[in-house]
Amino acid sequence: MSAAHFSWDGAMPGEHRRATYLALVMPRRETHAHDERRSQDRRARTPGAHGPRDAASVPSRNVLACALGVAALHAAFVWTWLHAPAPANKPPVTPPITLEMTAPPKPLPQAPKVAPVTPPKPLPQVRNAHPPRPRPVPTATPTPLADVPPPPAAAPTPAPADTPVAAPAAAPRTAASPTTEKTTLPDGDADYLRNPAPAYPAIAQDYGWQGRVVLHVHVLASGTPDSIQLRSSSGHRVLDDAAIAAVRRWSFVPAKRGTTPVDGWVDVPLNFQLD
Repeated sequence: MSAAHFSWDGAMPGEHRRATYLALVMPRRETHAHDERRSQDRRARTPGAHGPRDAASVPSRNVLACALGVAALHAAFVWTWLHAPAPANKPPVTPPITLEMTAPPKPLPQAPKVAPVTPPKPLPQVRNAHPPRPRPVPTATPTPLADVPPPPAAAPTPAPADTPVAAPAAAPRTAASPTTEKTTLPDGDADYLRNPAPAYPAIAQDYGWQGRVVLHVHVLASGTPDSIQLRSSSGHRVLDDAAIAAVRRWSFVPAKRGTTPVDGWVDVPLNFQLD
């Protein structure tokens, strides 16, 4: 559009100047408004034709709206939490206590009182433990019968044939004559044998053990002990063993039948006693 050229002399009347102004300015305003409307219509018909500023402003507005909503929710939650009433302090619940009544235990029977054991006395050296000489067993000796005088020869009386002849009275006695020999027992207490006394064990002396041991000894005809049996114990094994060991080394006078040495048994008592 071409603008009208005019000259301004300043002498134009007022109406003429108004008309001239309207003729020059108004067409330009209308033309500019028309162009603006055409541009808006074009942008409305073309999608995505908005400027980069309008396209970026739409997501920014959505993000801002979401952020404001989240902030409002957090503020409401914090306000509710701060102004919520405090929970009442409930007293602790104590569980019920169950008491079980049990009967008292029965008293145990008292053990019988035991007499206090006195400690043994210290043991000194053993005394002379030579066994006493055993007494010989008495043997029955038969009494010899008196001699019967023969009948007188002047008055012989013939015996009938059917009368048995009596045997002489001394005949049955002569058969028992070998049993009349005296038998003696073995002897281990003879002075010349010098049998040693058993040694007193040291442990028995420390504990004060005493006792009497009786040994049943089988003595050969040579006077040597063959076997030894414990007939009566002292109550302490160590004393019994000491007695057996001592008697095993002894020598005996053998048993005799008449004057002949024979085997025999004899009891040997030994006393272990402290001073």
